[in-house]
Amino acid sequence: MAFLAALLAPTAEAKSSDRDLTNQRTIYSQALKALRKGQTKRFRRLYQQLGDYPLVSYLDYHYLVARRGGSHDKQIAEFIVKHKGSHLSRRMSKAWLRSLFKRRQYTKLINAYQEYGEVSLQCLYVRSHIRLKRSTEELEPLIRSIWLHGKSRPKICDPLLKWFHSNGLTNDLVWQRIQLSMEKRNTRLARYLKRFLPKNERAWVDLLIRVHRNPKRYLRDRRLKSATPQASRIVAHGITRRARKNPEAAYEWYEGFRKAKVLSLKQVQDLRYRIALEAASDGLPLAHSLMDATPPYLRDDTFRHMRLRLALHERDWQRILEAAKELPDAYPYNQMGRYWQARALKKLGRTTESIELFQEVAQYRGYYGFLAAERLNRPHSLNNAPVQLKNNPVKQSPALERAREFYYHGSIMNAREEWYDLLAQGDKDLLNYAAVAADSWGWHEGSIRAFGKSRYFDDLKRRFPRAHADLFEKEARRNGVDPSLLFAISRRESAFAADTRSRVGAVGLMQLMPGTARQVARSLKLKRPRTQSLKRPSLNIRLGSRYIADMLKRYGGNAAMALAAYNAGPGAVDRWRPDFETDADIWVDTIPFEETRKYVRIVLEYAAIYQWQAGRETSPIWPQIQPIRPAS
Repeated sequence: MAFLAALLAPTAEAKSSDRDLTNQRTIYSQALKALRKGQTKRFRRLYQQLGDYPLVSYLDYHYLVARRGGSHDKQIAEFIVKHKGSHLSRRMSKAWLRSLFKRRQYTKLINAYQEYGEVSLQCLYVRSHIRLKRSTEELEPLIRSIWLHGKSRPKICDPLLKWFHSNGLTNDLVWQRIQLSMEKRNTRLARYLKRFLPKNERAWVDLLIRVHRNPKRYLRDRRLKSATPQASRIVAHGITRRARKNPEAAYEWYEGFRKAKVLSLKQVQDLRYRIALEAASDGLPLAHSLMDATPPYLRDDTFRHMRLRLALHERDWQRILEAAKELPDAYPYNQMGRYWQARALKKLGRTTESIELFQEVAQYRGYYGFLAAERLNRPHSLNNAPVQLKNNPVKQSPALERAREFYYHGSIMNAREEWYDLLAQGDKDLLNYAAVAADSWGWHEGSIRAFGKSRYFDDLKRRFPRAHADLFEKEARRNGVDPSLLFAISRRESAFAADTRSRVGAVGLMQLMPGTARQVARSLKLKRPRTQSLKRPSLNIRLGSRYIADMLKRYGGNAAMALAAYNAGPGAVDRWRPDFETDADIWVDTIPFEETRKYVRIVLEYAAIYQWQAGRETSPIWPQIQPIRPAS
C-alpha cells in the first residue's frame, strides 16, 4: 500500500522555519482529529502535508495500532525496529504481542518478543512455548520470577501458574511466595496460596497470618517451639513485626527462641541487626549491646547512620563524634558526618577544630552547609553557576523535538514519555541542553528532571523556578507565610507538575491528599473540592498554603515541625515531640520516619535558595526552626 510506505518512510532532517512549524502544528492537530474520527481520506490528505514534522511518527503509531490484524504485521514490525528505544516502539510492541497471542500466532510472538519487564507479556511468552509444546527448561528462571512475587499476578497469568503447579512447583517455592506476600502485608494472597501446600502444612499458614496480625499474642503458640522450617519462618516474621513497635519486647522473644534453637544462624544475625536498628531509631539503650555484637560484615552505611542517630538521641557528644567519623561523606549523607563532628567538637570544648570543620562544610550548598554557615555567622555558599552549553545536540535527539511538540499541544503525558526516553540516553551535554530548552518553554518539570539526571546542580535559577509566582505570593500574603517556603514545598512535592498524582493519592502542585483538601476547604467555607479540581494550580495553592499556615500556627511558627506535619501528619509530629527542649538539628535528624527526615531537610534547603532568589543576602534557617519544645 503506497500510503503505508509513506507512513514508514524516513523523515527529512531539514529544520522547518517558524512559519512552517506553525502551519505543521495546525495540520497535525487536524490530522489527529480526522484519524480519531475515522476520516481516513481526510487524514491521508493532511498527513501528506506534514513533511518533516516531529510528530509524524505518532500518527504512524495510531494508524497502525488500530490495524493489528495479520495483513499489517510486516509494517508493524518495521515500525518497531525503526523507532527502537522509543516509548512508541515499546507501546506498539506490547499491543502487537497481545494481538499475536489472541490470534494464536505463537511462533511469531516468540520471535518478536522483547523483554520489557511487564509480567503479563512474560506470561504470554511462556504460554506460547507451552502451546507449541516447546521445551521450557531455559525459561525456568523466568517462570520462577513470575511466581515469586508478593502480589497477585494478572489474570492472564493464571493458566501459566496452573501449569506450573503441575510442572515443577515445590513446597519451598510456595513458602517463599507466602513469605513475600506477608512482607507486602498481603494476607489475602497468603491465604489463597496455602491451597498449593499439602494439607498437613496449611495450618502453619493460618498461624503465620495470626502472628502477623498480633505477634504479641500468637508468638506464644506451642507449635512455634518446634525446630521446623515453618516455625522458624513464622517466628522470624513475628519478631520482625514486633520490633517495629516495641524493640525491647522483640528482643525478649528473640532471646527466647534463639536459646530454644528455633532460629537458624542467619535468622539470628538478621533479627539482631533489625532489632538493633529499631532500638537505635527509638533511642533505646538496648541498641548499644546489639550494635556492639553485630558482625563487621553487617555494619553497612545504614548501620553507621543508626549509630549516629542513637548518639543524638542520648546527647552523648563523645559518641556523636565517634559515630559521625564513621559516616560516609556521600549521598545520602553528604556533609552530615562532618557537620555533626563539628557540633560535637564544639560541645567537647575543642573550638578551633570545630570552626575548621564548620568552615569546610559551609563551602557546600545544602542543608548542613547552610547550618554550618549560620553557626559561623556568614552567608550561605550558593555556588550558583548557570550551565554553559557546549553545542546544540538537538539534531541527534528526535525525542527532544517530539517532547517540545507534545508540550506545545498540551499532551503532557506523551511529552513525559519522550522525556523519559531522552533521560535514558544519559549524554550530559544533551541533558543540559534539554534542561535549558524545557525551561525556555516554561516546562519546569522537564527542566528540573533533566538537570537531575545530568547531575548539574549549580544552575539555580533554572533548577528553582518561581513558577505560578503570582498565585504563591498572593496566598503567602493571605496566610502570612513566607512565599519561599511555599515555592520550596511545591518544588519538592511535584517539581511544579500541576497534574501529578502520587501512588498514595496526593494531588497537584503541593501534593494534597483529597481528605486534607476537603478539610481545609471546609474551614475556608469553600465548595467541597473534587480530586480532579485539585490539579488546578489556583485551588491547589490556596488549600496547600492554608494547610501549611495552619501547621505553622499549631507549632508556634516552627517550620521544621510544620513541614514534618505536612509530610507525615500532625498526629505523628505530636508523638515525636521531645520531653524536654531540644535543638532543632538534633530533632530533625532523629525523626523516626526516613522520608520525613529527608523531606524536612530538603524543603528547608530549598526555601533558603528561594529566599536567595528573592534577593535576600542571607537566608537563615535557624530562626525558623529552633528550638523544639515539648507539648505544654
